[in-house]
Amino acid sequence: MLQELHGGGVSPSSERYQQLSRRAGALQIVADGYAQIERLQQELAGAEEILSTESSEELRDMAREERSALSQQAGTGAPSIMELRDSLVSHLLPPDEEDERNAVLEVRSGVGGEWAAEFACDLLGMYKSYCIAQGWQFELMSVTYNDHGGVKAADAVVAGHGAFGRLRWESGVHRAQTVPFTEKTGKMQTGTATVAVLSEAAESEVSISEGDLKWDTFRAGGAGGQHVNTTDSAVRVTHLPTGVVVACQSERSQHQNRAKALRLLRSKVQEADRLRVAASLSSARQQAHGGARFNERIRTFHYVVSRGGHTLL
Repeated sequence: MLQELHGGGVSPSSERYQQLSRRAGALQIVADGYAQIERLQQELAGAEEILSTESSEELRDMAREERSALSQQAGTGAPSIMELRDSLVSHLLPPDEEDERNAVLEVRSGVGGEWAAEFACDLLGMYKSYCIAQGWQFELMSVTYNDHGGVKAADAVVAGHGAFGRLRWESGVHRAQTVPFTEKTGKMQTGTATVAVLSEAAESEVSISEGDLKWDTFRAGGAGGQHVNTTDSAVRVTHLPTGVVVACQSERSQHQNRAKALRLLRSKVQEADRLRVAASLSSARQQAHGGARFNERIRTFHYVVSRGGHTLL
């Protein structure tokens, strides 16, 4: 494989070259991990030999400390042998082809009223910043604000190699705690936002008949409830067989919004088909987002103070 990769017979701009590069990189991670495990095992065997052969209590104490460090690596920041083995096994498992796809990101405000919507706005901004830092394209497809500029619901497409594989574990409930600046008693306020991450479906994978679609148009809205467009350029499409509803208002052209709405719809219909066997669509979407309950949370954010209104970029 390396000979084919570096022999000059494959153009660096070809898909074959990219495949070989990714495969070589994955195998190098496995080789490096195996070498690190072997080195630690040799050091561990040396410590065990000292414990079994040395009579000096000082040397035996040093060997015990070394054995403990190699086995646990507690507080050192270095992985233990067991952690390295687990990592090696994960890299040896067959890759999930979906991990390489673009991602469809859904963010919804959950429990907590105004604070939950404010937190959802923050969370969406965090994801946008992270995606840009990864070199991915973050495209906001639809967003619904409350009267104070908080986000009630938002959909975005993240385009980039491995986006779905990196973001898929974000699905679930995220919780935030703060003491609002308006709270005189110092009482802690808690809010949640739910996140669902889907892999973007290719057009060839999902067949959608125009007769199964119901289209509606409306004026695009902005933060605080104001209209950002004077024409009915925003669209809402309902897939009648499944009940999946998608809205898009990111473009000034209704034609462009229709194309983007269909792009989102394909992924959501595909996800609904996958989950239909286990549950009805409503419970399936709840499963993808989590139920917005505190005991299902992915992580908790602690704010020092509550910031004021937010406007999503």
